[in-house]
Amino acid sequence: MAQLSECIYLSRSLIAPHSVDLLDIERAAQRNNPQHGISGCLYVDATFFLQLLEGPEPALKGMLAALRRDRRHIGMLILRERPLSQRRFADRAMMIFDGTASGVRSGIQPSPLDLHEAEKGDATRLLQLLDGFEPTGPRH
Repeated sequence: MAQLSECIYLSRSLIAPHSVDLLDIERAAQRNNPQHGISGCLYVDATFFLQLLEGPEPALKGMLAALRRDRRHIGMLILRERPLSQRRFADRAMMIFDGTASGVRSGIQPSPLDLHEAEKGDATRLLQLLDGFEPTGPRH
């Protein structure tokens, strides 16, 4: 069995947060990720994609190659790749978090400063936010 791994990347979105393109991403993830053993989450706002993927290392490598060719974003920056002992999103092909939603916020909500700092090379606070996130709520 292949090593379970995690990959987190940040990129600049070229699509509108509430577009058909985002719906296409969600539908493709729901259709394709389970057959490759991939799960995770995607945060999207008017500027960035922040995605956490988990699954077998070979499947993640294939997914990353496809994502690098995807014309819906640019500047893909890998923030972290590491082995995992267990999944956080085992029952989710892809959770999508809308960073442009107003009102009650749930899920992953990075600050604009943390996103810009990560893009410049310091992803410390952004990775801490992701490390503390669980689909059922923050770790205590």
